[in-house]
Amino acid sequence: MKKTDTLPATLSALIQEYSIAEGIQMAEQQVRENPAKALCRHSLFQLLCVAGDWSRALHQLQLCARMAATYTQEAR
Repeated sequence: MKKTDTLPATLSALIQEYSIAEGIQMAEQQVRENPAKALCRHSLFQLLCVAGDWSRALHQLQLCARMAATYTQEAR
């Protein structure tokens, strides 16, 4: 993984190009660079779900719901 890599537009595209672990690293970097962007956190949430890291995934989804009302229903 190169430092300049950004997440592909879809989860299926990411899985074709990178490992889940690399995707999580990329998503974490995007969250660090854009902590107030719910979309970045939602991408991290999705990858954590795929990896089976449920507690971290739930935490990211709850943060998304606090940041943007569009994620509230998903968080329930």
